[in-house]
Amino acid sequence: MKKFLSGLFVCASFILNGAQAQDAPPQYSATLQTLAQNEKATYWVNGVYGEMLRRYDAAVAETEALQSTLKVGCWTKDQAAQTAWLRAYQSWVAATSLVVGDETTASALRQIYFRPTRVSLIDEAIAQGAGRNATVATDEIGVAAKGLAALEYVLYTGAKTPERCAYANWLANELVVGAQQLNRATQTLVVQRQEALKNPSTRVPATAQSIEEFTNIFIGKTSEVLGRDLIKLSVIKKDAVLSPYAGQSKAILQAQLRAWQDLLIGRAGREGGWGYGFVDYLNNDAKQTKLAQDLQHKVAVAMRAVDQLPANFAPLAQKQPLPKNVNAAIDALQDVQLLLESEVADALGVAVSFNDADGD
Repeated sequence: MKKFLSGLFVCASFILNGAQAQDAPPQYSATLQTLAQNEKATYWVNGVYGEMLRRYDAAVAETEALQSTLKVGCWTKDQAAQTAWLRAYQSWVAATSLVVGDETTASALRQIYFRPTRVSLIDEAIAQGAGRNATVATDEIGVAAKGLAALEYVLYTGAKTPERCAYANWLANELVVGAQQLNRATQTLVVQRQEALKNPSTRVPATAQSIEEFTNIFIGKTSEVLGRDLIKLSVIKKDAVLSPYAGQSKAILQAQLRAWQDLLIGRAGREGGWGYGFVDYLNNDAKQTKLAQDLQHKVAVAMRAVDQLPANFAPLAQKQPLPKNVNAAIDALQDVQLLLESEVADALGVAVSFNDADGD
């Protein structure tokens, strides 16, 4: 899990004021520094931060809606709780398609979607009356029995008992607390970064760092999806795949990759997509038209391949060889990753700090 989460964070110390910039100026390539001097680059960076805040707000709202639904009842005929769970999960994988922060942020994310969940720990907590019996020390329940994956197991398996429902409610309450804390921390960090972008003395280095960081995060997210959710299907156990109990593997992966697609190619990717994507920046501001076209094409091919994946990945666990449609998605995503970490990074003068091992 630690390696997976490190793939989400490609962070460096950020310049927040002129004094810091003077004390320890970061080193960027001449190409990147030149690009960062363009105010349009700062405009794009600001837009990405704004979209990040919007996604976090949406994820918190869906988590709160999940909490409210479970308070009404866990086992409703219209499966409202399961629908609310899926919407919350999809909102969080979309929000974390772009993550900035430190180890505190990583710790908060572990609380939200740690996987694989440990069902023995969940069963033990339920048997002890966690969430129902005030004498049970819930603060001793480990992260492997918490979060969205743990809630999936509770909602989709086992007997529909009051004890399980009480634990589901406790999990949702914990999720809301963690989500709100993570959102506040992210809001604070992003506001600091946006202030640095407004300050004439720090605008250029702040823009350069953001371009470099975002590029590395795009590479890291692609590698994470490949290694964690697709390539390893042939060797991992069923309970380690994405959404093994609800069978919503593709739906969650699509939500994650549509958010990734929007950041990369914006409105050009799909109707209703986010406005000014990485492709727009490459084409209009960085003057890399050919690369922009290549990236747009490869991302489109990758998304079509992902759409052909089976709905449930659980039957693919430890399956060798993997089906053709899975290998096609892997190949298409690898093409995107290679383009980003070689040609795009080189053209922007970005130092690639993401390592493939981080996404394992």
